[in-house]
Amino acid sequence: MFDSAKKYCLSRYAFLRRVGDVLVVESPVMGRQSKTVNSSVLLFFLRFASPTKPIDVLSACSSEQQATLVAFLEWCVANHLFVEVLPDGRTTEDIGPLAHWEFHDLLFHSASRLGRNLGKIGGTYRLNGVVPPEPHARPRYSHASYMPLPEPDLATLMENDVPFTRALEQRRSKRTTSQLTIDALGHFLYRTCRVVHTSTHEGESLVTKLYPSGGSLHPLEIYFVNHSCVGMERGLYHYDPQSHSAAKLRVFDTEIAQLLDAAATSSALEGYPAVLFEICARFRRSAWKYEGISYRLILAELGALYQTMYLVASAMRLSPCAIGSGDSDYLASLLSSDYYLESAIGEFMLSGPMAEPTELEPQG
Repeated sequence: MFDSAKKYCLSRYAFLRRVGDVLVVESPVMGRQSKTVNSSVLLFFLRFASPTKPIDVLSACSSEQQATLVAFLEWCVANHLFVEVLPDGRTTEDIGPLAHWEFHDLLFHSASRLGRNLGKIGGTYRLNGVVPPEPHARPRYSHASYMPLPEPDLATLMENDVPFTRALEQRRSKRTTSQLTIDALGHFLYRTCRVVHTSTHEGESLVTKLYPSGGSLHPLEIYFVNHSCVGMERGLYHYDPQSHSAAKLRVFDTEIAQLLDAAATSSALEGYPAVLFEICARFRRSAWKYEGISYRLILAELGALYQTMYLVASAMRLSPCAIGSGDSDYLASLLSSDYYLESAIGEFMLSGPMAEPTELEPQG
């Protein structure tokens, strides 16, 4: 029950969107419901865009209108579309369990899980018959030559490699500018990103790699900037996981260097890493099958790839470091790619060995 003498305002989680031919208001706090919005309701919401006392709104209405508005206000408060404004100017959602939730985080969490999702969730094949499915392999760059990369001897590694538990326990983010060799880079990519097997199931092309992917779709693409890998020319490359080769897309220049600048700033690294991986997603590859959870599955795959990269780098005694954010628009412009079809979702730095700490450090 609301108090008409107190101040209320529209929740910071409420949003409008078009569904079919109507406007609806929703909120990740509301649960599995939405409210159709007409012009009068929209104007009513606008009155509460800033802290307002309901009594001030009701006093300008007829008694018949007041009864309707009171019922609507009660519904809005009960469903967290309107929240109480406290004497210090904060709202009730600025304190307590909602205080740490940003709008986009809570919306993504609730919309991609069962319980509060208003739509369907799972492998519904919603785009079947609308657009063709994406092939598992990205089309090769016709203007670029592909350079075969060195491969490790897996039989020898299986016998003599660093034990898994040691690699796991020694995994750390290590920020250094030490050079890599072409052998180290080739072996690293082979052990983390290559295609192991492909198959077809009911018309879908499926892929097996060394890390898991929702539906075995593997929408991630690996690009990398070579700054100081001995044995390769500097520049921007695309990794072909089927042929285990790298296509040079651009020579190193000031525009490419901006990617390294951003990575160094984000990671507090003085200088440039030997190699910067730009991990992109071909979104339709996953969205063609999955509804409601497509982007969630892509991010889960990114996390699996990060951990695989960290563990392999630890076993190879290299210096790995994942980065929290990057500029997807900028990379899309460098690649001349469509932001909505393929763009960056993660960055990862790799450099040569650094001095081992005397004891395990509590790093990320």
